[in-house]
Amino acid sequence: MRRLALFLIAVMVLSVIPLAGIPRVAASVQQTAKINPTDDTWIDEGGWVDYKTYRLRVGTYYGSEERPYLKFNISKYVPKAAVILKATLNLHAYYHYGSLSHNVSVYGVLDDNWDETTLRWSNQPTDAVGPLSWVIIDLPNGNVNVDYSWDVTDFVADQLLKDGVVSFYLHSNNSHVNTKDYIYFASKENKYNPWPELEIEYYVPIAVKELQVPNRAIQNYDNKIKVVLENGGKAAQNVTFLLYIDDKSVINETIELPAGGDKTVEYIWNPAITGKHEIKAEIEGYDFKSKEVDVIPNPNKIARIMSTYYLSMYTKEWKSLNPLYENFTQLLEEVRQYNISMGEFESQILSVEGQLQLVKQEYQKYITLKRYSEATGSTSLSFAAMRHIRKAAFLSRGIKDKLEYLIPLMQSAVKKAESGQTGVTIKVTKVLIDASHNQYYNPTKSDSNGMNTLIGKIENDLGWKVDINTEPITYEKLKNYNVLIITNPSKDITDEEAQAIQQFVENGGGLFILGESYYGHVYYKSLNKVVGKYGIEFKDDELMDDDKNTGRSWFPLVGLYNLEHPAMKFLNETHEMLYNGDTLDISGNAVWLITGYETAYAEDKDKNVVKEKGSKPIVAAAVEVGSGRVVAYGSSKAISDAYYQRYINTNWPFVKGVLLWLAHAS
Repeated sequence: MRRLALFLIAVMVLSVIPLAGIPRVAASVQQTAKINPTDDTWIDEGGWVDYKTYRLRVGTYYGSEERPYLKFNISKYVPKAAVILKATLNLHAYYHYGSLSHNVSVYGVLDDNWDETTLRWSNQPTDAVGPLSWVIIDLPNGNVNVDYSWDVTDFVADQLLKDGVVSFYLHSNNSHVNTKDYIYFASKENKYNPWPELEIEYYVPIAVKELQVPNRAIQNYDNKIKVVLENGGKAAQNVTFLLYIDDKSVINETIELPAGGDKTVEYIWNPAITGKHEIKAEIEGYDFKSKEVDVIPNPNKIARIMSTYYLSMYTKEWKSLNPLYENFTQLLEEVRQYNISMGEFESQILSVEGQLQLVKQEYQKYITLKRYSEATGSTSLSFAAMRHIRKAAFLSRGIKDKLEYLIPLMQSAVKKAESGQTGVTIKVTKVLIDASHNQYYNPTKSDSNGMNTLIGKIENDLGWKVDINTEPITYEKLKNYNVLIITNPSKDITDEEAQAIQQFVENGGGLFILGESYYGHVYYKSLNKVVGKYGIEFKDDELMDDDKNTGRSWFPLVGLYNLEHPAMKFLNETHEMLYNGDTLDISGNAVWLITGYETAYAEDKDKNVVKEKGSKPIVAAAVEVGSGRVVAYGSSKAISDAYYQRYINTNWPFVKGVLLWLAHAS
């Protein structure tokens, strides 16, 4: 875990080098603050309580006034010494119930001792001034989308000098009309409309014009903090300047600000602790600015730690890479000796030697920088050294993975050439899984009906390539693959598609074709259209077993195998597989691979027993056709991710052997 944490920290560090630039700040002392309320709610004269806090209602409800309240903490955003130029209360109306035109006034509330959760008509503040201003609101009935503003300049200026908190309530001239007519404004909890806002334009004669700090600071490193102070007045002023880091004062001094001029203060900050820190610059009694800074670990320190990690990784990868490379070079000689074509893998095979040389070069660069740093005591090259050993480690891993992929392909090609085959080409086995017939179990799905586990096992365990087919099946497409997998279709396989599949098989391809359970869901006619001529017939039934199952008779276990068949090479007499599907009949050259137990039987859709206990119904069969091969299995669920992947995991030893046999790779 510690190594992983260091690695993640290093990635974060690397992502921010070089250091982020200094943010630009407006030069003028005239500023605008847009403030959202700390509390907002509405009360009903009749005592009704609204728990839908995303709205503010003004108007009438059969003579009872609907009155919104809003509270803003302006001292957090506007310095007390500011001169308020303009203050407006901005609200967004999104719904009108009724047809009346409303004259909505805003009142200033002198008592701010209320909160949105407990405010009721009975305990609302009694002291108010106003109306401060009013707006005529004439809206159609229903959903609307209109912004309104009220001028509250004088009241906000007065409250800033007192306690820095300002409260308002809204009143409609229709508050006591005996009907239902009200307007909804969005509150601060509203997810879909603009929140209430107190917009204040102000001027600070003495101001913190700029606060410049790195977006991310470096631990144990000199980070510059720069503050520009501005005097917009006509006379020089002596002011007290304070700089805080995490509420701790690091500068407290008197500074003379020239009339109409600026003064710059700089501070070097060498943080010892990583994480979030708040920097605040303040001119006492006038203005302030603050900014949160993220302190990240020193990259040189992290680089030294990570170099040790990458060196260990490189050593491990190189140790396993050496024998692989020896095997590879021997196989490469044999490939050339037998005049085997490298096919699509030629560039990958021929690039291995060059990549190994690059690994050695990167490792040597690391060693050179490391020795220099040790000799001089310098840490400035730690990051550069780490980059070289990191590259050497990952290149080594990449080459190892490539060789582990290429060597089996080369071995297979050499084996064919040694057996007397000519014109051998190094190639990867390709599997095509059909999803063009609206299959219930198919690889386009990401849920338990998909085939992510199967695909992962084919690609990782066998090293094969898997593609998914979503278009009509043609021989032109199939001839590029070694194995075709078709699960139970719910859309007909056409005559043309069946003929294309048969041509593919008879010309050397492998077909893995699977059925289904649930009676009428077995698309046996389409399945049999493909394989019926080869002596395999899917039945419109379902395998049952009252004794050997996973909880229900229609979820039987199977475990009787034809172990003499090469497709069954990974199975043994004790292995059991989850099964849920139909049965098969075979004739001609077809042979059985798996049957139900003595206790198994089969039922049709009318629950008639069509195969008795003791008959050992066949559920998997194989046949060789021309130079190709077919395996039929009665369960499509068996290769899906169903039942928390237990179906594919118990069936994989069977499926793996089948795929190897179908691809002539066993």
